[in-house]
Amino acid sequence: MKTIVEYLDIAKKRYGSDYKTAKALGVSHQAIGIWRKGGSIKEDNLIALADYIDVPFEAVLASYHFHRTSSPLARAAWKRLGKSVAACLIAAVSTSYALKSSHAVAGEEQLNVILQGSHYTK
Repeated sequence: MKTIVEYLDIAKKRYGSDYKTAKALGVSHQAIGIWRKGGSIKEDNLIALADYIDVPFEAVLASYHFHRTSSPLARAAWKRLGKSVAACLIAAVSTSYALKSSHAVAGEEQLNVILQGSHYTK
């Protein structure tokens, strides 16, 4: 499961800098630095980050909570949620291909962003 830093890296790579990401999210660039160091993030900002990098917000929320909790039971639950989101995306992308949708390529790119580095792509 990706970390918030990995999602921030996607935004930085795609849009050029943490400063641009901060501006787009309506937060200070210092906030991005705090997030990179493991500081807490409001859920509204997590959702905004997900929208900014075109990733389902459920995946970003699950990742954030998975990496912040110390409870094995809670970690397992957040991991299951992340897998459920991935499974839904796989089904959606497959359906897009079956329908020869013009959005299939965009869906596959979005899925790759979410699953990059997970066991699904290895």
